Amino acid sequence: MVNTGLIGLGTLGTKHAENIMFKIPNANLLAVCARRESVINNFGDKYNIKYRYTDYDEMLKNREIDAIVIATSVNVHSSMVIKALNAGFNVFVEKPLGLTTEEAIKAEKTAEENPEQVFMTGFMRRFDPSYAEAKRKIEKGLIGDPVMFRGYSLDPDRESEKTRERRKNNGTWFYEMIVHDIDLARWFLKSEAESIRTIGGCYKYKKFEKDNDIDNACTLMRFKNNTMAMLYTGRTAPHGSHVETEIVGTEGILRINPAARKDKINIYNREGVLSESAENYYERFKEAFVNEMQEFINCIEQKRKPEITAYDSRMACETANSVYEAYRTRKLIIL
Repeated sequence: MVNTGLIGLGTLGTKHAENIMFKIPNANLLAVCARRESVINNFGDKYNIKYRYTDYDEMLKNREIDAIVIATSVNVHSSMVIKALNAGFNVFVEKPLGLTTEEAIKAEKTAEENPEQVFMTGFMRRFDPSYAEAKRKIEKGLIGDPVMFRGYSLDPDRESEKTRERRKNNGTWFYEMIVHDIDLARWFLKSEAESIRTIGGCYKYKKFEKDNDIDNACTLMRFKNNTMAMLYTGRTAPHGSHVETEIVGTEGILRINPAARKDKINIYNREGVLSESAENYYERFKEAFVNEMQEFINCIEQKRKPEITAYDSRMACETANSVYEAYRTRKLIIL
């Protein structure tokens, strides 16, 4: 049994905590940490959590804990990773690894300096059954050699009003969303970006212009092995959470979730033939979130490393920063 301590009890942190408690049989949620004592006590009382902290450094003194799960705002990811690894813990951190490339490099270096510990970043799409199966089919050569990756990552329009307040702690929308598609593009194309061009703007929510941010943007990338990627990210989707992926190969095309369906039900009424969309990212990827945490815990018990490396985590951050730089400067970025 792997004893875990989790910091961050926001929406996703709470989901991670509940997954550890109820869906990961070889894990135990021993401790939780959050800034507000009321949050800790409410959660701790509800689920009978043994240890409760408002001070992260205090939680790291608890030697009954085997692994730390970090689900806080992005601006403290890197520093918390470094502290936990240096204190001897296995570490799972939500994406991205840091707000800046420098932060990500420091965390990557610390992970490399502590090779006996398991370190993993939460790029959950790799653990979604449809993406995992797509990877297997591509590896078998079912579409020949991949030449292009196309990714759509769109948040529901109803979420857009909340997001400007997140900018300070979590970065621009590129950090929030495009890192997922960057990770998938690297995974499927097996290469690193060589040049990047980004266009976009604030077409509906002009308030984001104050932060030099976007509500819709498109990025075109050439990779070092001459493959391509087109990434469209936005937060004005009227129909719900829409994550769609296409990989074009020399002998075929593979598409994942081309319609943002909530389920396999069609509704036939006077408005036509309708299918409901997933309302948010967690509804779409709830199985993937369980699978990734299960993999983290299994790696600890089996004393092996996860496929997602510290280098993968750093490169997703570094490339996302380059995507934003291409948008901000309106220039082609050569890496």
